[in-house]
Amino acid sequence: MKVNYLIVNYISVDDDEILVGVTDPWRWKDENSTGHSGVDAKTHIWVTLENIIESDKNRWVIPEKVGLFCGRGDNLRKLATSYVYELFELAWDIKENKMTEKQAREKYFGLKLEEKNEFAVII
Repeated sequence: MKVNYLIVNYISVDDDEILVGVTDPWRWKDENSTGHSGVDAKTHIWVTLENIIESDKNRWVIPEKVGLFCGRGDNLRKLATSYVYELFELAWDIKENKMTEKQAREKYFGLKLEEKNEFAVII
């Protein structure tokens, strides 16, 4: 199976952080074919926005973090890392629009991200 895009399969929103992650279409399809939502499919890469208060200045600082669950030999690694910018844009949209987890999932869960043929792999 040729893979040239990823699908949003993980969203978590709470007061302290926002997390958005993606899986590949093969794992997404496999999860859905067995009646599952896709949330349990392997999440290859995720981004996190954290709320941290600087106590001396009483202001918020928003660190951006990336998590990767693709080892060095994983053929999806290059494709997964190519979506860091897009994932942060989704996370920031959730934050700036003060979405609840339910609202964020309604808008983004299952979203097919733009195809990137230059990073396509066969799995």
